[in-house]
Amino acid sequence: DNVRAAAGSTSDSTEATTTGFNIQASATTNQYALNRRNFYLFDTSSLGGGATISAATLSLMTNDITSYNGLSGAASDNSAIVIVASTPASTSSIANADYAQLGATDFGRSPRQNLFSTEVYADITLSAAGITNISKTGISKFGSAVAWDFDNTLTVITWANAGQQAILTYNADTAGTTKDPKLTITYIPGAKSITALLLGV
Repeated sequence: DNVRAAAGSTSDSTEATTTGFNIQASATTNQYALNRRNFYLFDTSSLGGGATISAATLSLMTNDITSYNGLSGAASDNSAIVIVASTPASTSSIANADYAQLGATDFGRSPRQNLFSTEVYADITLSAAGITNISKTGISKFGSAVAWDFDNTLTVITWANAGQQAILTYNADTAGTTKDPKLTITYIPGAKSITALLLGV
C-alpha cells in the first residue's frame, strides 16, 4: 500500500518504444518495490458536441510479456490491464505527481497476461462510463493500471524478492503510427445547423 499510495518517483513523456505495466516484489512479502501506471490522451475534438457515441474501444499493441525472478500470477484475472480516467496536470507531458491522478472507476479490462500475444493489438471495450469520459470537443484523458494495483489485491500471486511481472506495450512515440495506442469510436455526427434566408415576393 505504501507504494500504491505514494507520490510518483519517476515519469517519462517520451519513452522511445514501449511502456510497461510492471509490478516488482520487494524483500517483504506483499509489499511492492515498483509499480507503474500509464496515461493515454487522445484529441477527440473532431467528434463535435452534437455527436452520439454508441461504442468505443481502447487498443494497445503488445511488445513483450514477461515474468521473471520467480514472481508468478500471469494466469490470474488480476494480471489484466484496467482502463480508467486520468487527470494529468498537462496534456503534453507527465509529471511524478500524476501518478496519483487516476480515476477509481473501471472502464474496461484487457485479457489476463497469459492470453496476450506479442505484436498484436489487445482491444479493451469501454463501458458506458468509459464512453462518457470521451470529450467530444477536446482531449479525452484515459489512464491504466494493472489489476493487482487497481483492485489492491495479491490473490493468486507467488511472491519472490525482486520478482517482476510486466506487459510491455508500444507508445505514441514509437516510429510511425501502426503500433500506437488507439481509440476507436463508433458515433453518429450531430445535426448540422442550417440557416436559410427567405425573401418575400
